[in-house]
Amino acid sequence: MLVEHPARLLLVGPGLAPLKDRLLGLGFEVEGAPTVSRALSLAQTWFPLLFVLSSELGPDACRRLRQDESLVHVPTIFYSPRPLPEEALIQGLEAGANDFVVEPCSSALLTARIGAQLTIYRSHIALRDRMVRDELTGVFSRRYLFESMRQHVSRFSRPGPPVLACLMLDVDHFKAVNDRLGHLEGDRILRDVAELIYSMTRKGDVVARFGGEEFVVILPSTSPNGAAQVAEKLRRAVERDCRQEKVTVSIGVSWFQSRPSDDWGHSPGDEEVINWLLARADEALYRAKSAGRNRVSLQSEFLGEERRNFPRLGLTVGVSLGSPTGQVLHRIAEVSAGGMAIPDVDLRVGDSLEVTMGFDPPVRAVGHVVWSRVGEGCGLVFDGFGEGGREHLIRLLGHRTRIRRRKK
Repeated sequence: MLVEHPARLLLVGPGLAPLKDRLLGLGFEVEGAPTVSRALSLAQTWFPLLFVLSSELGPDACRRLRQDESLVHVPTIFYSPRPLPEEALIQGLEAGANDFVVEPCSSALLTARIGAQLTIYRSHIALRDRMVRDELTGVFSRRYLFESMRQHVSRFSRPGPPVLACLMLDVDHFKAVNDRLGHLEGDRILRDVAELIYSMTRKGDVVARFGGEEFVVILPSTSPNGAAQVAEKLRRAVERDCRQEKVTVSIGVSWFQSRPSDDWGHSPGDEEVINWLLARADEALYRAKSAGRNRVSLQSEFLGEERRNFPRLGLTVGVSLGSPTGQVLHRIAEVSAGGMAIPDVDLRVGDSLEVTMGFDPPVRAVGHVVWSRVGEGCGLVFDGFGEGGREHLIRLLGHRTRIRRRKK
């Protein structure tokens, strides 16, 4: 009996070679892994729909698989070439197994047991797909974007390569597109752009609608140069394929690679890295739109000495700085929505500061130093704000939100 739709099964543990041959003959796609560690690694690229565990591995093997958030819902079946005592069956089910296959077992019953678990899992996938997809464009939703970024940051923010890259894309002049062509046509254009982005990215990449006419693409294992090339490829594709509608996109590129804690002033947590990636991509996107749109701007253009060459849209205000040594410094700084330039201070790149800005009411924030130069002071990027702080600062600055809306 052959299954109607081949499904990927990952066999884990010793002594499963005969079962693998049998399952291949029944029409399944099958891979084997001698250990749970190897299975966890293989599952990140091969994406099995079901695990078959050797009963010799015991309940702990199932528990280890369940600890991986990306695999927690993948069904698991224990396989034994001989009858098992009832206690072993109970322990396996308590560890998270969905079923047992114990020999002797006919091919029809084996297929039925596996098929039942696949049916349940596919129903779960279909329901989850409806929940995590953006209804208009079909790409992932903003909610799923953050779930996925947490998984990727946890996996890719270890010392050394690979790098996790982020693209933020915005459809240029989209309000004018809606006014010129109508909202229904505007919706179609958003779907076309989303489909184009999705078609030109890899299977492991994440394409999500961030809001309105903005999209975010997460590129695991991608160098800064590779991310820039992908961004330019997407920009050209939209310009080419949407030429008739005169639609283009601007793209901001950011990336993260774990670095010694001295570079940050502390060891960054997952949420901090996520916010950092999105904030840097958003700043780069703003630069691309301010420079004329239909172009790619990189995170590096907003860090270090290059950032100092870009005109700031800010206010001059008194600030109090809580330095890493515990000393409180008082300075007059030029503040923008993304950070500030602080004269006459001697701080290291990566130093983390607590900042109180002398507005009414005061705005409190935390940030880290991204450039520092003797005689010129340093530049700080905001990592987070106190309650309502960011919104209050943007209202005080005013021009930044108006500029962004005008340039849609």
